[in-house]
Amino acid sequence: LLSICTASKAELRVWTFAGGKSVEAEFQALVGKNVSLKSLDGKSVKIPVDQFSPEDLSYIDLQVPPKLDLDFSRSTEQRVFPDSLSDLPRSIYYDFKAIIEQRSTRQYNHELIAELFVYAEEIDGDKHILLDYQKVPFQLTQGSKSVVEIKGNRAELIDYVVAGQRRGDTFGGYILVVTDSRGEVLAYSTSSEELYGFVDNLRQVPVKKHFDDEGNRCFPTPPKRMY
Repeated sequence: LLSICTASKAELRVWTFAGGKSVEAEFQALVGKNVSLKSLDGKSVKIPVDQFSPEDLSYIDLQVPPKLDLDFSRSTEQRVFPDSLSDLPRSIYYDFKAIIEQRSTRQYNHELIAELFVYAEEIDGDKHILLDYQKVPFQLTQGSKSVVEIKGNRAELIDYVVAGQRRGDTFGGYILVVTDSRGEVLAYSTSSEELYGFVDNLRQVPVKKHFDDEGNRCFPTPPKRMY
């Protein structure tokens, strides 16, 4: 079985081999038990993995990240009021869970970071609310059998009417991002590609606070004026 893993981001660097010899080259790929390098003159050379220094092996690991499957799920529980109080607000509890599974077989020996953003939408406006944010470091210690589960905090969303206006929030979506120790994104899953583009802004928004379509913190939509 031939296993070929290509680099995530190549750069020219100095490599050190057993015996002290070194060369300046660019990492191309990990092919089975050999590493393919591209030298300054454009030539490719294959060198056995066991010839590299520990520092070079660590660099190679980062260049050949694991392939990951990401999954997000939510469950709900409605708060039930007595019939005599049926005019009270409708309340729904949400529980969130994210699953990260390694698909590739190669062992990956570096820490990863998973970030889970869950948000709601205003019923009466165009703003979003950050319901939960989890930032979890983890390692894929079981290789292709590695499964990481991230549980979010329970959130309550309320739908109600005041002064003839429907108010409250409803579930909006999620963003799940996995980055390596350099901060490079290895995989992500989202219900909104538009919001994912502003994930750096979302990292600055406190939980339970509102944000706009570009992930910037903002005020809630004010109630409509009644005439």
